[in-house]
Amino acid sequence: MRLVTFTPRPHGPQHLGLVRDGKEVVDLKGIGGEPPFDPADMISLVAAGAKARPHVQEMPAHPAFFSKAPTSVNGPYADVPAHKGVTEKLDWEVELGLIIGKGGCNIREADALSHIFGYTVVNDVSARDVQRQHGQQWFKGKSLDGHCPMGPWIATADEIANPQELDIECRVNGVINQKSNTRQMYFKIPRFLAELSAGLTLEPGDIIFSG
Repeated sequence: MRLVTFTPRPHGPQHLGLVRDGKEVVDLKGIGGEPPFDPADMISLVAAGAKARPHVQEMPAHPAFFSKAPTSVNGPYADVPAHKGVTEKLDWEVELGLIIGKGGCNIREADALSHIFGYTVVNDVSARDVQRQHGQQWFKGKSLDGHCPMGPWIATADEIANPQELDIECRVNGVINQKSNTRQMYFKIPRFLAELSAGLTLEPGDIIFSG
């Protein structure tokens, strides 16, 4: 097991990460559950010793899915509504958006990329306090009006040689707060499209996004 301390956002707080395959870092803050250590403090993990290791090794076996309401869609350069009185803790996350071209159910991983019409950029804005108020279910906290900026365009699939090698960044009020590459995605595109479409029909025009 290889562990690192890193900052997923420039000048942001530090996180602990598990190095996978010698080149990818899995953020331990996002593996769920209640770890017996502070996921932002390496000394805390060291002190937890053997109690920490089983938790660290339990990576999610399946991707988690949630939906955002159509009324959350916003323009790429539009103001994001603050919704004062509803939320005081807005968060953001840049994500790669996939536009389904050929619909289907039970899509095989080997065929998944052929179902994609194109790609775009999505900002998954979340009201974290609303999310907590509703039992940590994600729909309400992620679906407030205007909380899904997208665009500014769709790049058709033929223009993207490898969707798992794309630089991606998020700017908040002009400041770069997140910068990464889609190679860091824990579940790759074919895997999560196959799992999402298992018993559930995807239709042309569906927009699916993942960090």
